[in-house]
Amino acid sequence: MHKRANITGAILAGGKSSRMGRDKALLDLDGAPFIEHITNTLKTVFERVIIISDHAKQYEFLKLPIYKDRYKDCGPLAGIQTALTEADSNAVFISSCDIPFLSPTFIHYVIARERHNDVTLVLGGNSLEPLCGLYKKSCLPVIEKQLQQGRYSVRACLKKLHTRILSQPLDTQHNHVHPLMNINIPRDYEQCMSIALEQRRTKPIPYRKKQEESTT
Repeated sequence: MHKRANITGAILAGGKSSRMGRDKALLDLDGAPFIEHITNTLKTVFERVIIISDHAKQYEFLKLPIYKDRYKDCGPLAGIQTALTEADSNAVFISSCDIPFLSPTFIHYVIARERHNDVTLVLGGNSLEPLCGLYKKSCLPVIEKQLQQGRYSVRACLKKLHTRILSQPLDTQHNHVHPLMNINIPRDYEQCMSIALEQRRTKPIPYRKKQEESTT
């Protein structure tokens, strides 16, 4: 499938991971850190992928452009502002670094429904996940005003924007695991590992045709 050049993929990796006790972006899943899984997913959809973080050295192995927050210590709203400012496209698909089951199917579902919205998000279960969705540069004046006023709530900011909230899409890529499942505490990570183990158990073994042995 053709990659989108008019949308930039951006990963927010600036959180302190205080509830987890270690960097969530570097938690292992099937032999690779969360942030690498998310990077690979975004790369299948977008030509350009960037990382927003004040800890560039930790993510240099991904070989992606890394930008520091322009507004310091202001939470994820500042990360969104930096992503929109640094992107050379009018729209940015934002993903936090703790959503390891994000899939191309989910991303295509969102970007196909952006229309004339400032923000397009998905209702994950019974709650809204504001750190995984499509944001446009039209958001910047409102976001920057909020930051300058010391108002750092993403949800509060969304109320001042034209935000479209979608229902949950069908996504069978991960055996009905919700693509917005995020990992915040050790118990979440344990559940993530259990899901990954179950997926490996149920994954079909590819058929390999026996190589015929030549006889003389």
